Amino acid sequence: MCKTEVVVKRSLCSITVCRKCNVYVLHIGPMSFRLEQDVLDEVSEMLTDYSLIKKPAENVNPVLHQKH
Repeated sequence: MCKTEVVVKRSLCSITVCRKCNVYVLHIGPMSFRLEQDVLDEVSEMLTDYSLIKKPAENVNPVLHQKH
């Protein structure tokens, strides 16, 4: 029987872990995904890449892009 602990929790998603099994569970809304640590790391890196790509577009100052 797994004893899980919450690693991180947001309003719509969370990650829990069973230290004994070394299995992580990514919960997104009503869906749950059992992941090994290397797979979770890969998903985390992908989401970080997406976040970094997305943020600069949101923070662009239109004054900086005017032609002179």
